[in-house]
Amino acid sequence: MQEINDNYDLGIIGGMGPLATSFFYDQIIKHTEANKDNGHINIIILNHASMISRVEAVNDTNKKEIFLSQIKKDFDILNNLKVKNIAIPCNGSHAFFEEFINYTDINILNMPKETILNIIENNPKIKRVGLLATDATINSKIYAKEIDKNNLEIILPNEETQKLVMSLIYEDIKNTGKLDAEKILFCIKQLQEKGAEKIILGCTELSLFKDFDIVKDVCVDALSILVKKSIEITGKNYKD
Repeated sequence: MQEINDNYDLGIIGGMGPLATSFFYDQIIKHTEANKDNGHINIIILNHASMISRVEAVNDTNKKEIFLSQIKKDFDILNNLKVKNIAIPCNGSHAFFEEFINYTDINILNMPKETILNIIENNPKIKRVGLLATDATINSKIYAKEIDKNNLEIILPNEETQKLVMSLIYEDIKNTGKLDAEKILFCIKQLQEKGAEKIILGCTELSLFKDFDIVKDVCVDALSILVKKSIEITGKNYKD
């Protein structure tokens, strides 16, 4: 008799934001090699949309404690469900990765680490990596630390461009769902002019630009890397 697997191979802590979580799940389905429904991955999604802002949590100790108490409840749920792996499709939340690993013995995929390893694997001669992300992700240095570990140089937007990045994320995508190609192109060109050889889309909202012609040849999408690792870690095959 065929063994039936009723365990969840992947637990997703989402809602940061909901559109990015939906996109992440859609990409997992799209890129999992399966020819029937039960060939896909068993997944539980916690769409914790009321989670406090990661920007606030990074910048305010009191807000950090609120955020950690909120997300710990999600880890408790996944612990009780005995999921095998955890993915968190939110770059900024990885500022608290060291706290997360104290909440569970379950394997948690580290989005910044996997992104940098992917860049190095596919671009062995690279020296300078650009980053487009929220203020919180940049200030937390989660990408800078991984880049520095691998003896690379991080290239960040200037003050004017960073304001444009934040506008793209919060005023356009989160607020209206608008994808402004001119804005993202301006940000990419500014980092290229500063010497960036590859540019990380380090915010899950910016991942929505990943298939734009102006983006896909230059940028590496952190969410797409997390999709690939989430599929492979569960024993499934990733398809382009």
